[in-house]
Amino acid sequence: MANRYFAGNSLAAFFRTSTAVVDGFTTAGYFDSAHVPSAINVVGNATSSRNNIQTYAFSATGTLFAHCEFRSNGTQASGAATWISFFNGATEAYRLSWGSTNGYQLSYWNGSAWVTGTSVVSAAINTKVQIDIKITLNSEMRVYVGGTELTAAAITGISGAQTTITHALGWSMGSSVTDNAYSQFMLSDYDMRDSKYMLAGLNGDSASNTNGTGAYTTINETVLDESTGVSLTTTAHKRGQTHAAITVPAGYVIGAAVWNARGRVNGTITDGKLGFRSGGTNYSSSGKTYNGGYEPRGHIIEDDPATATRFTQSGFNNAETYLEAV
Repeated sequence: MANRYFAGNSLAAFFRTSTAVVDGFTTAGYFDSAHVPSAINVVGNATSSRNNIQTYAFSATGTLFAHCEFRSNGTQASGAATWISFFNGATEAYRLSWGSTNGYQLSYWNGSAWVTGTSVVSAAINTKVQIDIKITLNSEMRVYVGGTELTAAAITGISGAQTTITHALGWSMGSSVTDNAYSQFMLSDYDMRDSKYMLAGLNGDSASNTNGTGAYTTINETVLDESTGVSLTTTAHKRGQTHAAITVPAGYVIGAAVWNARGRVNGTITDGKLGFRSGGTNYSSSGKTYNGGYEPRGHIIEDDPATATRFTQSGFNNAETYLEAV
């Protein structure tokens, strides 16, 4: 069974350094509109305090694959700029940068210094590109652009590096870049070069899970607005949502369903769960360790819980999501 650690395309799935990071960046050419309606724009800042988006926590060992689509609205003026970095707790462990020679460059931390590979020029960064990174922890790193490996950029024979990854960050490039767009950000332990993240936006309120207050429109804004939301004040109460139907592209299957939601707790409610309703039955996650400040959490399931087999298109389209108080 594959491990799917993270998948997201909006700030429901990411921490952010500031409100200058804008959800719902809809400029054409910055994302694959056949699968997602927007990208996340990470606005440039001074290089010493650059902005970023950060995934919610997971725990990956062995091999980690990272997949995303990326486009920048400019070039890095001087020096290397990190695009995607991988941490084990507070320790930055591995990263992909746009090198000082304007190429893709891999690096890892060996416990005392950064070890950097060759900078390889490939697809231009001011067009949308698919980037995939393979990290065999404490062994090797490889990068693929448009599905093709940049073999000269690979680092092999790694030693002294981290053996666990707990979260990943996507960065702005620097002060000259105003649009640094990330979309279809996914992390797993298998090769995802042929994978796509398809967003099925919320489009209604459930007729079955109706506790609490807050319509689907209060958590489905084009630009995330945390002044409104769903509220549940009684343990085990659930509030559900329907979502738009998808058409699975020819040659693809639904590998997993993903439910991401920012949330916080207070009063007698000590945690929250994320759930799927399928076949007339509710299936809840474990507690997601929500706390007193809004933070992203995610729930990923590989199979339709009503059938214990892969989601069919109709099974996915008929399923609902819900939020549950603990």
